[in-house]
Amino acid sequence: MISSTVPQPDIAPINSTEIMSGSELEETTTTTTTEKSATEAISTTHREEQESSSSSGSSTTASPAFDEPTTVLVEVTKRDTVTEVPLTTSARFKTTVDSKFNDFNSDHKCGIRPMHHKSRNRIKRIVGGSSATEGEWPWQVIVKEVKYLGTIADYKCGGVLISERHVLTAAHCKPRAFLSTLVVILGQHRLHEKNLQTIPVTRMIVHKHFNEADFDNDLAVLELKYPVDFSSKIVPICLPDLDEEFVGRSGYVTGWGKLAHKGGLPKVLQNVKLPIIARENCQQMFMKSGHVKKIHDYFLCAGYEGGQLDACEGDSGGPLSVQRPNGQWVLAGTVSHGIRCAEPNLPGVYMNISYYRSWIERMMTLHRTLRSPQKPEQWFRPLWSVVDFYKKRKASVVYISK
Repeated sequence: MISSTVPQPDIAPINSTEIMSGSELEETTTTTTTEKSATEAISTTHREEQESSSSSGSSTTASPAFDEPTTVLVEVTKRDTVTEVPLTTSARFKTTVDSKFNDFNSDHKCGIRPMHHKSRNRIKRIVGGSSATEGEWPWQVIVKEVKYLGTIADYKCGGVLISERHVLTAAHCKPRAFLSTLVVILGQHRLHEKNLQTIPVTRMIVHKHFNEADFDNDLAVLELKYPVDFSSKIVPICLPDLDEEFVGRSGYVTGWGKLAHKGGLPKVLQNVKLPIIARENCQQMFMKSGHVKKIHDYFLCAGYEGGQLDACEGDSGGPLSVQRPNGQWVLAGTVSHGIRCAEPNLPGVYMNISYYRSWIERMMTLHRTLRSPQKPEQWFRPLWSVVDFYKKRKASVVYISK
């Protein structure tokens, strides 16, 4: 259900997975008709977009001055791991695709929904939200943590597809278990669907300045082992422009998170429409509820003063999608954290993707230049072979900043 800075690079392995913070890696090396017209417009302006994309620059938005917080924010909820989701075996983790949809393998066809159609009888769930129709949010991804040498896969977080080789998610969704790794599942509508396109994660690039205490820079790029084969149910979302503003607009949050704080889970992908509010208003709302929360310019807030609609536990890393006037959908934010779910004056907090646009692009172009340890002494080599075998099975988690 749905409720809920950047200096230089270092590479440090974490647990059994190497986690990367984006900045370090870099240094080491709202209708169907509208969407249809958007698709046609995109195809006719293919060359123009390609030329303009290479000339885009970076910009930063000055954040308003805020008083330093005097108390500690309590009961902050990570919107990730949900233990109630049934376990599934990972024995069939392989990619199954339909080659006839390869025409979606184009950066110029992001943010469209080929299968979307309006539904008059949606099931009301997700704290005021509803069940999505199949293929309605084709960039939604499930991130699972594979444990015990691939025998079990637990639901970990949501994610969002941004290219044929990359998925965005929350930094706090990194694997925790010994020798565990991550996989992403694409095109899923119901939790128990089988034979879906499933791809292992080879590297998780976590922002170097991610702070798990207050969720600063709670963003990670997942590098996939194989390229995604796009289809009518699997399409990447567009990244926002560096200066694109979303305050005052409404977006849709999607995921398989809890339907209420400490509540149950849905069987079908959920979505909810939320207004994106100004940082100053967001901070004042937290103060009204008795919490001091500094809302930095790399945060986005979405929700209502009266609550009732929100993201919740299990939605972490999922998209906050906004539709542009031309019909394309763009990624405004990713689910990060909140205090409980859907309560008055406690809006959900998201990562502001416009702020991180340059960082994301750099992480997507990184080469695999992780430093390898020196070869061990002769007596240690038999054990080293075992260690090396497990290293190849796991995703690399690396921390990188600007």
